[in-house]
Amino acid sequence: MKKLTIQGTCTGVNNMAIIDVFSSNATNKPYDLRKVFYKSFIFELDDLEPGTSYIVDVTGFTFGTFEVSITGEITKPVQAAFSNTDFSPGYIIKTKK
Repeated sequence: MKKLTIQGTCTGVNNMAIIDVFSSNATNKPYDLRKVFYKSFIFELDDLEPGTSYIVDVTGFTFGTFEVSITGEITKPVQAAFSNTDFSPGYIIKTKK
């Protein structure tokens, strides 16, 4: 199994982030997870299949700054930041074989 770490750092007050991690239902082991956060967080997933693509959606809002980092046993880490706005980017990540 492969590991994925998602970290969100918030400044200011009134922040919210919803993290969805899922895979296609056509895969051998479909995956679907949702977490909701109102402040800075870090969480790890350690049950991802090797060599599999997953979608990571990051949706929310901030009245300060929100920075997200997606790292782990994936082929291309992700870093993004948003200030005084709502946000809803989606990322396709692939676990290493």
